[in-house]
Amino acid sequence: MSVSLPIHTITAERPHGVFARLAALFRRPQADHLDHYIVLFAIAAPFTNIPQILKVYLEHDGNLSLLSWSLYALFNIPLITHGVIRKDKVVLFNTTLNMCMQIMVIAGILLYR
Repeated sequence: MSVSLPIHTITAERPHGVFARLAALFRRPQADHLDHYIVLFAIAAPFTNIPQILKVYLEHDGNLSLLSWSLYALFNIPLITHGVIRKDKVVLFNTTLNMCMQIMVIAGILLYR
């Protein structure tokens, strides 16, 4: 007895764009609640740097530790590399956004010192 499947079940189209791919994570049948929380935290976590960015640029206050913020940004490089090699878009998105925000803080520290 042979079973034939419709061709559309075999060749599914891949979503295009970052937001479509993130939305596709929520539609995966094997995704559980933990996957949803991880994606939400990966998106939200880098925004915890906003108070420091505002402090530096609105108050013109460069009295933050340049060494600490440089190390924070530097330590993202292995995580970004891991995300690229493992094709883990959640890790890659999180660490890239986090590093961009940390570089904004570093630039502000250097500007207003």
